[in-house]
Amino acid sequence: MIIIDTETTGLNTSSDQIVEICISVNDAPKVWRVRPTVAIPATATAVHGITDADVAACPPFAAVAAEIVAVMSAAEVIVGFNLRFDLDIIQAELERAGAPRLDLAAKQVVDVLRLWHHVEPRTLVAAHERFVGAQLDNAHAASVDVAATGRVLSAMLDRFGMTDRAWPELAAIANPFSGRANWIGPSHHIQWENGVAILAFGKHRGARLDQVDPGFLRWVLGKDFPHHVKEVCIAALGAKGEQLWARILAQFPRTTSQQEVA
Repeated sequence: MIIIDTETTGLNTSSDQIVEICISVNDAPKVWRVRPTVAIPATATAVHGITDADVAACPPFAAVAAEIVAVMSAAEVIVGFNLRFDLDIIQAELERAGAPRLDLAAKQVVDVLRLWHHVEPRTLVAAHERFVGAQLDNAHAASVDVAATGRVLSAMLDRFGMTDRAWPELAAIANPFSGRANWIGPSHHIQWENGVAILAFGKHRGARLDQVDPGFLRWVLGKDFPHHVKEVCIAALGAKGEQLWARILAQFPRTTSQQEVA
């Protein structure tokens, strides 16, 4: 059994990279620090305390990939907290390094966060009983759920000492679409990154849209993807570079808030 954790430059597995990875085998942890090819933003440093200077002399991920793969491949059980992110970014790093992806099919994967949610469900019914102190009857009737959500929010803010927090502060913590400022259209599939459109899904995740295999774009057109994703792929089949970005912006103009983020 191994326990793994990663520290990264951010939460986008298509563009962010690992700066530190720890794997504990039989309670004997080993830590690798690696030098990413992108800068470590201050927001990430505020979380894990690692700066660009701290990893300047460290090897790139590709140099330690084989060692990490060997340890993970030998494990029967992989444990972590919010483990999907760690595994996804490790797989992304392996792909960027030109190494084969890990075969996890035969592994027993245990996410401690999911185990916690299983034992203590994070449903509205459970939240109402915990924070309001009463059972929620007739749950899933819309008016009942709306009233219960208001009571739960009020009780949570009081319990956690957050009654003085303004809505923008709460949204910064709890907005499930915090990354949507970069979305092209109403889903995460294609996003703006440094002024160019990139794919945020599939085997070409992280690739510039105008450099993606046209065969993959045609494959998307034949599958059950959102209509706006297909529109952008059609545009990518007929244009490149600045011409493509202009076409996308004409179809999906950036909102004021998106322009502020950009």
